[in-house]
Amino acid sequence: MIPIRLVLQNFLSYGQQAQTLDFTRFHVACLSGANGNGKTALLDAITWSLWGQARKGRHDRKPDEGLLRLGAQQMRVEFTFELDGGTHRVLRSFRRRPSSNITELELQILDPDTETYRPLSEAGAIGVTQNHINRLLSMDYETFVNSAFLQQGQADAFTKKGSRERKELLARILGLTRYDRLQEGARVRQQAHAAELRDLRQCQAIFDTQLATRPGVDAELKCAESELLSVEVDLEGTEKELQLWRERRLRAETLRFDTHRDKADSTDLDATCQRLEQDMDSAQQRHNVGAQIVAQADRIEADLVRYRHLKMEGGRLDKRQAADRDIVANMDEIRRQIENARHQVEQRRATWAARLESLVERLRQFDGVLQNADRIETQFSDLTSNRQELEHLRRRRHRWEELRATRDESAHTIELEQRRLAERHRGVEARLQEIRQRIEAAGKLAQQIEVAENDLEAAGKRSEEIRQLREEGTRVRAQAQQTRERLAELDGERDELVQKIAAVGRGELEECPLCGTNLDTDHRRRIDAELNEREGVLNQRRGILQRKATGRDEELADLRRRFRKLEEDATDLAQLQEQVALLRARRRQLDEDETLAANLLTEITELTHRLQDGDFASQARLTQASTERALEELSFDLDRLNTLDDRVRDGAAVDAEHRLLLGARQDRVQTEAERAQANGHVRASQDELDSGSFSHVIDIEIDRLLQERQNLSYDETDHAHVRAQFEALTDAPVAAERLHAARDQMQATEEALQRLGDEHAAALQRMALVAGRQQKRIAELKELANADDHCTAAQTKADGLRHDRDGLLQRQGSLQSRQQHLIGVAEEAADAAKTSRKVERDEWLYSQLVEAFGKDGIQALIIESAIPEIEDETNAILRQLTDNRIQVTIESLRDLKGGGSRETLEVKIADEMGERSYDLYSGGEAFRTDFALRIALSKVLARRAGTRLRTLIIDEGFGTQDARGLEQLREAIQQISKDFDKVLVVTHLDELKDAFPVRIEVTKDPEVGSRFEIVD
Repeated sequence: MIPIRLVLQNFLSYGQQAQTLDFTRFHVACLSGANGNGKTALLDAITWSLWGQARKGRHDRKPDEGLLRLGAQQMRVEFTFELDGGTHRVLRSFRRRPSSNITELELQILDPDTETYRPLSEAGAIGVTQNHINRLLSMDYETFVNSAFLQQGQADAFTKKGSRERKELLARILGLTRYDRLQEGARVRQQAHAAELRDLRQCQAIFDTQLATRPGVDAELKCAESELLSVEVDLEGTEKELQLWRERRLRAETLRFDTHRDKADSTDLDATCQRLEQDMDSAQQRHNVGAQIVAQADRIEADLVRYRHLKMEGGRLDKRQAADRDIVANMDEIRRQIENARHQVEQRRATWAARLESLVERLRQFDGVLQNADRIETQFSDLTSNRQELEHLRRRRHRWEELRATRDESAHTIELEQRRLAERHRGVEARLQEIRQRIEAAGKLAQQIEVAENDLEAAGKRSEEIRQLREEGTRVRAQAQQTRERLAELDGERDELVQKIAAVGRGELEECPLCGTNLDTDHRRRIDAELNEREGVLNQRRGILQRKATGRDEELADLRRRFRKLEEDATDLAQLQEQVALLRARRRQLDEDETLAANLLTEITELTHRLQDGDFASQARLTQASTERALEELSFDLDRLNTLDDRVRDGAAVDAEHRLLLGARQDRVQTEAERAQANGHVRASQDELDSGSFSHVIDIEIDRLLQERQNLSYDETDHAHVRAQFEALTDAPVAAERLHAARDQMQATEEALQRLGDEHAAALQRMALVAGRQQKRIAELKELANADDHCTAAQTKADGLRHDRDGLLQRQGSLQSRQQHLIGVAEEAADAAKTSRKVERDEWLYSQLVEAFGKDGIQALIIESAIPEIEDETNAILRQLTDNRIQVTIESLRDLKGGGSRETLEVKIADEMGERSYDLYSGGEAFRTDFALRIALSKVLARRAGTRLRTLIIDEGFGTQDARGLEQLREAIQQISKDFDKVLVVTHLDELKDAFPVRIEVTKDPEVGSRFEIVD
């Protein structure tokens, strides 16, 4: 660690305005100033920022509040340093609050790419961040202040510590805590391997137990496979029989369906025959009525001719009668009074006007008929076309019915095949649903297997760990017993040795107890020293054995606790093994079900596609398609035929209207002539009235009238006879119309009778065919009457065989699972044996590492190797500081009075007068000794900590040194500064300040607090 920058705010005597100390401006510097100005506060700021430690009151648990400037509520220190080529920054702050104080700590590292700091710490986790800093620096606060930081008044801290504390401190300085972590890691791995070894041995025992059942499983599996083969052969035959009876049952269903359809067809045909017979009867009745009318055709036609003649004759006589009456009336009127002449003329004119109006009305009626001539002609033309089209459709109906029958038969075949595929689809779906239900029921099987296997593995490990704990307990008890026996032997040897020492001391022995020679004074003294040395060695060995015995007892107690804990958590291993085997068998059965489900799903998909795409009954579909095309090409419309038939039946009115149209066209000419005549009379009468000539030629008129009456030759009797005959023939036109309609209807009726007869014969023929087919199907149905019973029996037998097969398959799967499991167990047993040998070797290696990384292993060797280095560095500095008068010796072992030795870390100081106690040296000599020892520790720390700490800080008073001593200290500091990247010395002595190239002068202002300035 090399300091770069230090920023303080409200820290001890430093005020609100932040102060920044730039370490990059010097290599070696002197920190000077009057006492109390804040020199040591800068060093406290470094330790407080890094470790949260600094000077504090005797009763203070933490130094935070004591470091806060008086009157301030918050302090902050920012310390930037270089470590392993990276730039780190630590920010620590403290804020006082009424309820509770707040301390914040943040560790950052400079990102060279962005030139910004990024955090390495967790927000709010001060302990975690502090541990990170300790690991980063490879030291804690105690290590720092006892090595690289010589605190004021603490130069003798290392020297005055006890040997145990010195040894622990030296271990931290040398970074031996890393070996403690390595030892703990090795111990954890050794224990893990030991536990694994116990588990493996337990598993081997379990494997042996399981493998003992393998011959029985193989034999049982062979028997199950033989039974399964027999059942599958029976099932195959039964399924073939079942398929045969299913086909026969399907044939029976088809026959029943066809029989039902034939019955329906027979019913329809019977209804058709009855309808046709009714239609024939109705047509025959219409034909008979028409025939009766046609039989009277001559009379009706003669009556019509007579009617027309009488009608014309009646009209002529009516005219003559009117003329006669007019003449008579005129003659009477002319004779009575001339005024009546006008009246007569007017009356005549009125008569002719009425006649004219009557004729006009008749013409209007004729025009009304003629106005509808186009409609009537169109309707009559349509009726004629309908009759022709109806005849054409009747001729094509027979072909249409044949094609429909063929199409219906093809459709029936397609329907049967579709039903068969649908039944197969439903059967496969039912089987798939059954399998899916089994799969869904085992939905959590994988999780159950995993849990069971984990439980089994854990139980196996616990069982093996219990066994290993038993073995370990036996071994530890044996070792403890051996240790106690060895302790007893050592106690006997020590007692015997003590007796010899006492005897030698009392002078009771004449001969040497070691070599048997006579004892003189020198020999007795040497023997006494040698026996005491042996006693010390025995005591040392006894202490080691005593510690081992205590460790064995503690280890044994720990094993007992672990054993009780494992016994509490132990479960039935055999039950778990059986559970795992059953679950695995279910898993294999589930895999088979999933495979079968996939196959069934494929079949369902294929059947679905066939049903959706119509991929079945290809020949029937071809026949149906060709029939459909033929029907389309035939273009027969039964509704059209029925419609035309109804139209033709309803065409009698159209025929009547057409005949009326023809009559109107003929009668209109005669009526038009009569209208012209009447119109002439009306005009003549009007002219006569207008001219008044009737009054001038009355006589001439009378003569004319008489002549006219004579010319009329009117006979009232003949007129009455004609009128009577005409009234008798009033229905002649209607009868004529009926005759004409009857003739037309008879032709249509004859055609209808012919058509209905043909249809009736065809229906009877089809009924005969249907009856024949039905008899054959009934006979075949009698042969298939027991198909359902046979099919049910075959199905029951097949279901039973499938149940047996499924049971045998499950049994086979279970046995195969057990067989595969045992094969796997054999492989696992071989692997476990191989692994056991490897784990046993690794466990032994880690146990050796535990001992090697322990206090008596590598750590002891490192300390032993470091002690000479520390001695050499200390004595090198002391030679320079004391003119080679004082030297230091560090001993790691101390001889015991009773013999033997003990590990220690004693610092012995000697001068030209010999070895003396540390307390007997003068203050200057003691300081130089402490200074040399601390500098030596700092240099060793700088070298052995992997250049983690390349800084030396000396905050120690040099007032005990004379001029020569100060000179020697200055030279020593200059010399050792070569081994550090940064050296900072705190002093207020002018003799030393001028010796440093850079001085940091600290001053203090009562208002703003302490300030410093770097003086080159």
